[in-house]
Amino acid sequence: GKRPAAAHYEPDNIVINLTKKGGAGSLAHEWWHGVDNYFSRMRGEGNKFVTDAPRPLRVRRDGMFLDDDSVRPELLEKFAGVMEAINKSGLRKRSLEQDKKRSKKYWSTPIEMSARSFESFVIRQLELKDITNDYLANISTYTGNADYPYPTPEEAEAIDQAFMGVVEELKTKETDEGKIA
Repeated sequence: GKRPAAAHYEPDNIVINLTKKGGAGSLAHEWWHGVDNYFSRMRGEGNKFVTDAPRPLRVRRDGMFLDDDSVRPELLEKFAGVMEAINKSGLRKRSLEQDKKRSKKYWSTPIEMSARSFESFVIRQLELKDITNDYLANISTYTGNADYPYPTPEEAEAIDQAFMGVVEELKTKETDEGKIA
């Protein structure tokens, strides 16, 4: 990876890049981008992300339009639940405010809001086990700042429950090519 970004995910290459000196603390964020993109790839959408459209896609099969079943609807519902919880929180409003300082949207995109929320979720899940891991996620502590780019402690409960729904809904199956989700 290269500065100014501490890390980034490349959907075209399916690669997480962490800068040598600044990437620590970004792995959970970038890993979520990878998961988000993985399920989009399962739907044949290449370098897109399922959080942008967490619902079954319509596909044409045998002359009819049907719901695409390449990703289980139950899992898509859980992704939709994550985005619903995020959009109901103040994170969306704060992110939109941050985007006013930019030439194009970044902070308020579903992809970025979900990845920052996932970082926060990982930290809280580790705390429940009395574990800290600054390499996985290392976000600033909430101090009441109006431009805080992560879920606040008050917002975290609903968002964390939504992420737990995704985690609990993940399943794998054995195929001739190995395991797939």
